[in-house]
Amino acid sequence: MIRNLLITLLLIAPSVFADGDYSKHFAELESLLGEINGFEKTIREEIEEKNHTQDKEKVKELFTSIKALLKKRKDVVEKYQLQYHHIRYEHPEKGHLFESKYKKIDARHEKEFENEIDSLLSGLVTNVRKKYPIGEKNGN
Repeated sequence: MIRNLLITLLLIAPSVFADGDYSKHFAELESLLGEINGFEKTIREEIEEKNHTQDKEKVKELFTSIKALLKKRKDVVEKYQLQYHHIRYEHPEKGHLFESKYKKIDARHEKEFENEIDSLLSGLVTNVRKKYPIGEKNGN
């Protein structure tokens, strides 16, 4: 009787602990996603402020802040990717719900964000390139 009880507990325990493990990783993923969104919002706000500021010292200060925020965001994205992959591959039973709620932050997503930030930061350069295109038309 005790033997059967122990065998039952050993068979049930991994699934119970796995759900707890999943919940921990899921909560961490939620937290990291919130941090990423917060960093992106703050970065966009500071870029907008930089674009409307004429004070050179303030612009320099904003560039330093934006650079630090981008680095912090990059670190959080790396942690997010680790959690994302852990949940996706270690808890495949949660797959459909998980994949419908969370997006994969991959190289393409990162490149899109970098392009957006680059275009916001270098609006003047973009306008000049539109006006004076470089390429085969100019013989370059």
